[in-house]
Amino acid sequence: MTNTIMVETLRTISHDVLKGQKLGFVGTDACKMAMVEIAYQLKEYAEYFIGAQNCEIADGWPYRSIFERIGAADLEPQEIACIIVQEFENYCQVHAHEGLYTQSAIDLSHMDAIRDALNSFVLSAQH
Repeated sequence: MTNTIMVETLRTISHDVLKGQKLGFVGTDACKMAMVEIAYQLKEYAEYFIGAQNCEIADGWPYRSIFERIGAADLEPQEIACIIVQEFENYCQVHAHEGLYTQSAIDLSHMDAIRDALNSFVLSAQH
């Protein structure tokens, strides 16, 4: 899936299915997806973004333990995002052979401030 198709798909979901509401979160169970460039593109369509900055272990997310904790509980997107990150860490502490793993949850409401800070840094570095 290209970034363009991802954004078009999320736009359709947000506008047509959710009637203008945002998804609680978008999670990527793939290597090196938690980049500022990806998060910025998602900011209009989700509240949180969950992903790995580095390569994930081949097993991916521990879905069983995630779903067991989430269950039928009425949780906020931030709580679900934290559970996913915690369960990934718990799983990787046992199963990541080199002990190297990354996973983060990003509050997408801050992406404009991050963009502004990056732009300011780049402009100052040019002088």
